[in-house]
Amino acid sequence: MKPKLLLVAGWAFDAAAMTPLAAELSSGFDVETLAASDSIPVGGPFFLVGWSLGGMSALEATLKDPTSVAALCLISSTARFCADADSPHGVPPAEIRAMMLGCKRRPVPTLRKFYERTAAPAVVDPDQAERLAERLAGGDSEILIDGLEYLGRADLRRIDGQSMPATLILHGRQDRVISPDAADDLARRIPGSVLRTFDDVGHDLPLRNPQRVAAEIAEFWKQHAGVTRPRQ
Repeated sequence: MKPKLLLVAGWAFDAAAMTPLAAELSSGFDVETLAASDSIPVGGPFFLVGWSLGGMSALEATLKDPTSVAALCLISSTARFCADADSPHGVPPAEIRAMMLGCKRRPVPTLRKFYERTAAPAVVDPDQAERLAERLAGGDSEILIDGLEYLGRADLRRIDGQSMPATLILHGRQDRVISPDAADDLARRIPGSVLRTFDDVGHDLPLRNPQRVAAEIAEFWKQHAGVTRPRQ
């Protein structure tokens, strides 16, 4: 029987966005894709993989029910998205408020601009970004707002000193949504975690290079499944 792997997408992307990565992982895992707004099931054990906001959701779910998570992978994610005195690499609160206002008043241009930033330093196909923005904007706008509110308030830095499953951290060094410094911070907070960075790749790491991401995930599972970092 293949091990269960849950793959959680990021803000303003639905579960279908993770299909290319899921396809790369399907030979070795029983893969289920989720949107960041979906509830992460309990019961496990499973390999929990989250991208961006999905990574924060995965991290929070692990803290709530660590026995369900056999291993954890955080892709282009962070313990604290919003900047404060102890998280200078986060996004300014004013930027989150502007995004919320944009999603209410001009959702398609707001989302299109976000997709361009997500893809940078690569150039996103404008027609593809427009279609995706229109599709997401045509859905439940409250899901987008709720996600931004979560990004503004969530503080998962309480992982310090907690028992954690084996954790893999993947991040693009050109990420313009969540700073690579956030990946370094996660690695410091989870001793024993494995940090892998990708040059010339931005925030859309699992979309841009699903083959390499899948290879890192599969190799990590092979070496670290079932390993737990004890409390300090």
